[in-house]
Amino acid sequence: MKNKKILCCFPLETRPRDLDPRLHLGLQCVKEGYSCLIGSKSGVIKEMFSQKIQFIYFEKGLNAVDQDFYRLIKASKGAIVSLDEEGGVYNEKLYKQELLRRNKENILQFVDLIFTWGEKQKKILFENTTFPENKIISSGHPRFDLCKPKFRDFQTALLKNRIDPKIKYILINSTFTAANTILTLDEEIKLRMRARKDETLDVEYERLLYSYRKLLIKYFYELVVDINNKYPEYTIIFRPHPGENVKYYEKLFQKMKNIIVTGDGSVQEWISNSQIVLHHDCTTAIEALLSEKFIISYCKIRDNDFVQELPIKISHIANEPNQILEIINNLETSSYDEKQLEIAFNKIRPIISNVDFESSEVIIKSLKNIFINEKSDSKVIREIFFKNIIRKVNLTVKNFIINYSFRSKVKIRNKLKFPDLNKKDIIERVSLLKKIDKDLPEIKIEQTGKNTYLLSS
Repeated sequence: MKNKKILCCFPLETRPRDLDPRLHLGLQCVKEGYSCLIGSKSGVIKEMFSQKIQFIYFEKGLNAVDQDFYRLIKASKGAIVSLDEEGGVYNEKLYKQELLRRNKENILQFVDLIFTWGEKQKKILFENTTFPENKIISSGHPRFDLCKPKFRDFQTALLKNRIDPKIKYILINSTFTAANTILTLDEEIKLRMRARKDETLDVEYERLLYSYRKLLIKYFYELVVDINNKYPEYTIIFRPHPGENVKYYEKLFQKMKNIIVTGDGSVQEWISNSQIVLHHDCTTAIEALLSEKFIISYCKIRDNDFVQELPIKISHIANEPNQILEIINNLETSSYDEKQLEIAFNKIRPIISNVDFESSEVIIKSLKNIFINEKSDSKVIREIFFKNIIRKVNLTVKNFIINYSFRSKVKIRNKLKFPDLNKKDIIERVSLLKKIDKDLPEIKIEQTGKNTYLLSS
């Protein structure tokens, strides 16, 4: 394949989480002669079909209900690779079930390569699907590349846009989306069932999970109050999960000084200059570990039916606020030695492959083995075109039936996950990444639509 005629397409769902790692990978693709399209999912999809050239679509999470979309890609001189943004850390009891739900047989037939976070996921997919083993690549994920010391200057430079670097702060990352979105619990369940188009959602489990996470919010609020009262010299950065309702926490902490509630920027930015990182069972603990930060998992309660165990296992576990207050009192000695780091790294290596190498190098090398049709299949394209017209009509009718308040909340929810993406955001990041990777060529950045950009050399 001649790379210059191939477009690598990177849709973003959650901007704070997805932008930096996908842009980094996209730039590495450009370095190898590909061009790169990055931006909102709707913008990327519209542009990649209009380009009329061969392309590779980097799916951020395979969806069993998108079979016609994947067929259309294959019929339009496209290839599909899975680079799952949530592909490695689940509740241990539900691990296999959740991974296979995201990789169903009806869509795997259209997929060219699957990039897994680690060997554990690769083994499950190989043993429980018909997908060929040689097309399952244990690559790790670029988001973990960006946590390493090599990229510290990149993260701290971006952080300067958000906070004075001289401010000492404690970072608290929440994972309480199950109990705190702008939707009610019943509305959230309804939305997720509509998205899956089946009855696989365990509603009883979701209600129990809601109660568990709601209780955690209470305990973390009390912890924040204790830290704020005892150590007013530290700012507390409370960073909700991208799916959470930020305004809920702003109201909760509004009378307290030195507390900033923000979902702005990537979590790697905030980790980079933090004193310590607090969480319950958040994947960001892995990112903090790779950044060699001291991590505390606050487990006032812990129910293994609901937690993601790996982030807890690699953290210092505290069951009471006093334990955390004592650690803060001795921050200068709260760090890992090389032996402790290696023990923690060994716990994540089966789940996260790229502890010791860069994921982007493995991914780009594997792309060379993909076969992409040089001709479009006009028959399939016409068939799906007419099916999409019918689908849009049906969707319009359904949306009309659904009450206005619910539709409005869903729009706000999606906007929180993906605010606008400006050209200056791309330019700044490209410039910073070029300082780290001197081999990157000059990058031409062209805006092709709202929140969508074409990068080429």
